[in-house]
Amino acid sequence: MPKFSMKKVILIVLVNAALQVLWIVYNSYVPLYLQGGNVGALGEGAANIPGFGMNPALTGFIMTLDNILALFIVPFVGMLSDSSKSKIGRRMPFLLYPMPFMVIALLVIGFIPGLIPPENSGNLSALIGLFIPFFVALTVILLGNAFMDSPKSALLFDWTPSSKRTLANSIGILVATLTTIVVVLSSSLLFEIFKPLPFLLSAAVLLIAVLLVWFFVKDAPTPGEVVEEQLTPKKILAVIGSLKPDRKRSLIYFIISMFLAYLGVGVLQAFLTSYAVSVTGMDAGTAGMLMAIFAIGGAVVALPAAWLVGKTSRRLMSIVGFIIMAAGSVLLTIIPNPTLLMVMMILFAVGWILANVGQTPMMAEHAPTDTYLATFISMLGIIATISNIVGPNLGGWVVQLFGNNYTAIWPVIAISFVLAIIFMIPVTHGEARKEEVEPTAE
Repeated sequence: MPKFSMKKVILIVLVNAALQVLWIVYNSYVPLYLQGGNVGALGEGAANIPGFGMNPALTGFIMTLDNILALFIVPFVGMLSDSSKSKIGRRMPFLLYPMPFMVIALLVIGFIPGLIPPENSGNLSALIGLFIPFFVALTVILLGNAFMDSPKSALLFDWTPSSKRTLANSIGILVATLTTIVVVLSSSLLFEIFKPLPFLLSAAVLLIAVLLVWFFVKDAPTPGEVVEEQLTPKKILAVIGSLKPDRKRSLIYFIISMFLAYLGVGVLQAFLTSYAVSVTGMDAGTAGMLMAIFAIGGAVVALPAAWLVGKTSRRLMSIVGFIIMAAGSVLLTIIPNPTLLMVMMILFAVGWILANVGQTPMMAEHAPTDTYLATFISMLGIIATISNIVGPNLGGWVVQLFGNNYTAIWPVIAISFVLAIIFMIPVTHGEARKEEVEPTAE
């Protein structure tokens, strides 16, 4: 394994930072554009937001439909990345090639709502010509992320030994959240000045981050134990099937726990701004600032979280983080207040970072060797994708069931994190290892 390099780690995690910025802008404004013009869904604030007038359930469906396509891509991307023989490395093709398409898609998403005539805002049947390219752009973003997700995490771990992967992951979170703070704080102001600007800024950050990695990092040398062969689903199933019973059982519990946790986060991300606008009376710009508050909390906690994990365990900190998320959701169910919502976003950031800092390393350490690093990491991407399909659809259905009352999202989130705690308790593997624990399965 190459020597650990802090400089390379920081440059690599800029890609993760760029993707996090993208998702904050995406989740802050796309649901509002989908529901814009629908006073019944968003209240009187919808009159000032150009959009396609969708109801909450349909919005949740649109926010996740393209994830279904990504679900079929993520596992193959992980396998292709692990066995790639490209001249530019195992990981770089999956970062470099999707990037220009994602940049163009961000521009499309940013500018199309401004083309909606005020008299047609909220009238989807009159806006099909604008909605189709808008939806195609959403799909490009989701698919591009599916190609980038596991290879960029694998590239980071290619440069870090097992004992330093939590530190590298925490640095990634810190860089991502610091970048997010700057971008989201400015994007909220930019949104008020010219609504496409947050998407333009996100596109620029993604472009710069990928090019910096391409020019100054490249791929890490291929590990000596990696056999350059084409991995297949059958081969991967054989690898998983060959795991020792306790490791296999731990992996199953971990996967279920992660599904439930990401489901809760998926509901939160999809409907946070809708809740803020419709229940607390925030305007769209202020609602967008909620994610900046979340980012500030994450930046403060990122490195202390890595230190706590080092002193305790990845599993314990995950449970503590899930408890914070569940308790905060219960509180917001009882007290729907804008000030409390802002305070809770800080606590949510603390809870999620405490849990999240060890999640990707835990999945990586369930792999028998680094031969299958991206493949196992891609499983986490699959879990997140499925959760992002189920979560917003479930949240939208529950909101509509309770008469478009967005307060209903909080019990859903609370229950998902309580269940995530229950399934995390039996997880027995995932901590830093000193040596390879099992031979590669034939």
